[in-house]
Amino acid sequence: IYRTSKAVKFVTLTEEIKNPVVTDNKEDSVTLNWDKSEGADGYIVYVYSGGKWQHIAVLKGSENTCYTAQGLGSASAHTFSVKAFKNHNGKTIYSKPVKITAYTTPKKAENFTVTNQSDNSIDISWDKVSGASGYALYSLEIGGWVRISDISADKTSYTLSGLEAGTAKKFSLKAYII
Repeated sequence: IYRTSKAVKFVTLTEEIKNPVVTDNKEDSVTLNWDKSEGADGYIVYVYSGGKWQHIAVLKGSENTCYTAQGLGSASAHTFSVKAFKNHNGKTIYSKPVKITAYTTPKKAENFTVTNQSDNSIDISWDKVSGASGYALYSLEIGGWVRISDISADKTSYTLSGLEAGTAKKFSLKAYII
């Protein structure tokens, strides 16, 4: 003798996002991308700010796997959380959140200039870039830009020596964060 039990309906959790990456970093924005979650109706993006998670976007449709966060400070780290969601019978079901840490780029080194020169050396200087971990100095060579020196963040000047007299050179300076 068998007794019929009540049928139970359920929906499994939406698959969490996979392969989250930062695809673009700018001075005041970062772009996040991830793979499509099968069965998702969309994604919710949060940012950790002021000691708590803050909801910043709802992306509808499982194909919307890209988000650009704007208005961020330069040379700074930002932690985001993304979770997929599915609507079913008036209820929303969420995946586990996945965290992504992204860094905005530092501002450009302003007033990069030659302050002194001799036959085989030049002195260069620039304005300090807030939040920079250091500076990378590049020289334009036949194959393109070549990184020739790393300079600590507390420096705003540098001497290039051993240059060949009578030749023109181009240099570039980029602030970076680690």
